[in-house]
Amino acid sequence: MNLCDRCNYRRAIISGTGGRFVLCLLRQKDKRFLKYARRPTLNCSDFQEEGHEECGDEA
Repeated sequence: MNLCDRCNYRRAIISGTGGRFVLCLLRQKDKRFLKYARRPTLNCSDFQEEGHEECGDEA
């Protein structure tokens, strides 16, 4: 199971050719995170289950 698929800090991206990617919104404030995480991501220091506390997507 990929943590990114259930994370509050992600945005699903579909390319023009139909490729599917998961954009990590944590990257906007912390360059330690990859813009597009490797899959599968099995652990993440800032993982937050989707549906808990808003991620503050003001950017």
